Amino acid sequence: MRKPSFGGGQVNAARLSDDVIRLVVPLTPSANELLRMMYSRNIGQLAKLKRAGLEGIRYSVAQLWPGGDVQPKPWADHITLLIVRCSNTHQPVDDDNIIGGAKYARDALVRVGIIPDDSPKHVHMGRAESRTAGHWGDLQGPATHFIIRRTG
Repeated sequence: MRKPSFGGGQVNAARLSDDVIRLVVPLTPSANELLRMMYSRNIGQLAKLKRAGLEGIRYSVAQLWPGGDVQPKPWADHITLLIVRCSNTHQPVDDDNIIGGAKYARDALVRVGIIPDDSPKHVHMGRAESRTAGHWGDLQGPATHFIIRRTG
């Protein structure tokens, strides 16, 4: 099976420890960018974006499990999610835009068996951080990093 691409790049997943997974996704759109697509009636582009994101995350996360498939039962009952958006611009993105733009990724966490549901009962939204050009630190970019910590 060929690794699906998303946003001109590929999704990568890594287990940093037994309780921490990091997803690196090509730069996700902000909530404002998603709204502009919706208002311009570009629903086809939105659907294509979501489908590509789900496929990329599903494929990459499945590679973390024995047999390379979706977990038969959720990996965690509760997680804390940290999102770091590393962009090429010098203008930071508001944290609410980062969170809103990451909706498809939260949906994908359910579909790949990380959590049973993406409601507040199962997901604590930790921090959403924007890093601009030249300030990525040890993270690769342009990309959006999802750090998933199992907390229950």
